[in-house]
Amino acid sequence: MKPTSKRPSIYEVSRTKHSVRVTSDWRYYAFFRLLQISPSYWQAHQLETGKPAPDVLPSDIQAVRRTYRQFGEVWSRPYWDWWFDVGQYEFGTDAPPTVVQLVRTSARSTPSPSDLERLSEQIKQHYMGDLRRVGWPATILLSVPLNGGKKDVLRQIDELFDEAAQAVSAPRTAARFQMIRNKVRDVTVDQAIRAVQARAEYLKESLFAVGVRAKFSRSYAEAGNRTGLAQLVSRHLLHAHRLAENAARGLFPSLVALPDTQPAFDLALIRRQQQEHAELSWDALQKIPTDLRTNEHRFAGSNRTIAYDDGPMKEYQLKLPPSRR
Repeated sequence: MKPTSKRPSIYEVSRTKHSVRVTSDWRYYAFFRLLQISPSYWQAHQLETGKPAPDVLPSDIQAVRRTYRQFGEVWSRPYWDWWFDVGQYEFGTDAPPTVVQLVRTSARSTPSPSDLERLSEQIKQHYMGDLRRVGWPATILLSVPLNGGKKDVLRQIDELFDEAAQAVSAPRTAARFQMIRNKVRDVTVDQAIRAVQARAEYLKESLFAVGVRAKFSRSYAEAGNRTGLAQLVSRHLLHAHRLAENAARGLFPSLVALPDTQPAFDLALIRRQQQEHAELSWDALQKIPTDLRTNEHRFAGSNRTIAYDDGPMKEYQLKLPPSRR
């Protein structure tokens, strides 16, 4: 039996190597999370995948199905996988152009077989991993001599760049999905999502207890103001439902009440999906070498509590099942 290689794969390394980053803000991750908890989006998933769906559906379910066809399944992949494979294209975002040094050789030095093997690995990593992470931009691979005049070398690079850019130039396509510009703040969306997560995690507890666990209002909790804190949680849940159902229809961020009666949150389903998503996020984290982990791979640590924290928002932490700790 061949020994198992501990070398991280192209897929596992590409998000951090060469400092490849995609510029995104809190709204993209929030949109992903709201699709995960939207009752209508789950119904659209059932319809699109041929699964049994409720007999009574929202009158505008076709709008939700159109959103699903754009953004796809969101429950069985970490956020960053979804972003790199789907989200960045639908939102039309661009990573800042980054010049990457794949290899450097010394003068009068014949490359050894190991040098050539390393070069092959670097090229494969870059083209099959890193470029995927930034939306597959057009690139050229050059061998730049370090001897001779810098001015002459840069002139040649400039000519090659212009020639290649002209050959691949094409009209830029507009993003298929646009965020709504309004005054809905990230804290409002964050609290709404946390309320649903906490409510799903503690189904049998009162809204007051859920509010205490989710740490929505320290003053209410310390004063024992059960009514005030319960009303606060209820408001956050209402916001979550409106945000999620509007997101499922391609409207985000929006707190506008929808005219048609929408399905309610299936909290038991959401709880199960949260736990499964926490597990797969944990598994994905373990595949990334410690020295390559960044803030986008944070987890709580000693008791292996993993947060839905593979994106920009700080969210309610969910404990993994005992078998995974």
